[in-house]
Amino acid sequence: MTNHWMKYGMLAGLVTVVLYMIIYFVNAKTMLGPLVQWGSLLIFIGAMAKAGIDRKNDNGGYLSFMDTFLEGFKTYAIAAIIYYIFYYILFNFIDPGLTELLKEQAIEAIEKMAGLVGGDGMEAAMDAIESQDFSIGIGSALMSLFMSILGGGIVALIVAVFIKKDPPQA
Repeated sequence: MTNHWMKYGMLAGLVTVVLYMIIYFVNAKTMLGPLVQWGSLLIFIGAMAKAGIDRKNDNGGYLSFMDTFLEGFKTYAIAAIIYYIFYYILFNFIDPGLTELLKEQAIEAIEKMAGLVGGDGMEAAMDAIESQDFSIGIGSALMSLFMSILGGGIVALIVAVFIKKDPPQA
């Protein structure tokens, strides 16, 4: 039996890395934005669905909810591991200056919300950002990976609802 989760997880991870690198070379600030984050999630979801469908087809057109969930979850986990290895290398070896760009984006986001938080709230938020460490160490990368995989579990549950097909009852 083919490990569809491995194949599509690796494919999704590598496609995401290539996408991020292309966007990084065009405009690093865009790479850190939410549109690219959501785009990579769509790549992951597509890979999860394809892995589940292929596994279901290998299984005569049927796959339980749990097996479908596991296929998607493992696909997501492989893709996320590849992405976070890349993320760590990018921020620590390729362009350590990206941490400063993250900080600038956080400041811009707070400035856009100035009317909502008021003067005191704005000052407190700016102080918090100024004192925050935006570096991407191994601990923060692993924590981000762990949180991403937890979120991937929720996505895998949703994908499984649409892909699973139980065999007819005799």
